[in-house]
Amino acid sequence: MKRERGKWLCPTCKITSKRAHLQALHEYFLLLGPTITNSKAREFLQITSLIVAGNLLAEMDLEMEGSKRGSVYQFKINKISPAK
Repeated sequence: MKRERGKWLCPTCKITSKRAHLQALHEYFLLLGPTITNSKAREFLQITSLIVAGNLLAEMDLEMEGSKRGSVYQFKINKISPAK
C-alpha cells in the first residue's frame, strides 16, 4: 500500500484504509523486535515525511524513550491489536 492524502491506497485494487499502518507495524514488531525509530518506521512504511511517521507512531500509543532524534518507540503486546 502507498500513503496518499492521509490514507493508504492499494495501487492494484484501489482499496483505501486509514489504519493499514497498524497491521504493518504490528508485523514489524513481531518480525524485527519490540522497538522502532521514526527513521526505521519511515523506511518500513515507505513514507518520506518525518511528521507523518511521528503522527502514525504517536497514534499507536507506544512508549517513547529519549527525545527528538534519539527517540525509540517501544511496542507493548497487550496495548495494540492488529487492524482488521
